[in-house]
Amino acid sequence: MTELSGGPALPQERRVVTAIPGPKSRELMARKEAAVASGIGTVMPVFARRAGGGVLEDVDGNSFIDFGSGIAVTSVGNSAEAVVRRATQQLADYTHTCVMVTPYEPYVEVCEELARLTPGDHAKKSALFNSGAEAVE
Repeated sequence: MTELSGGPALPQERRVVTAIPGPKSRELMARKEAAVASGIGTVMPVFARRAGGGVLEDVDGNSFIDFGSGIAVTSVGNSAEAVVRRATQQLADYTHTCVMVTPYEPYVEVCEELARLTPGDHAKKSALFNSGAEAVE
């Protein structure tokens, strides 16, 4: 497995080594503006290279407090070793199969764990979706 460069290995420090945004981020922003629809806005004018703990490092080597960590990593941190290890293992098995066509055990296991964790002694069932839009469609 590739050694982690983010996650626990990333120094937990703020560091500014270029103007903000730096030259690599400016170059990537120009590419983004040329290739990505304008409806996809950006708050920070920098591009992430790696993240871990409470910091995010941009492509220019600047390190910031990570105030906008992705919702999927808020509870475990960016590049958490256990998550990377398990995701790598899963990717080696298969990357995706539609559970409605060919079910797979990890889907059932997650639903069972959610039922176990949900308060109450009533029957509980779950459905797993990729986004909020899928959940309401």
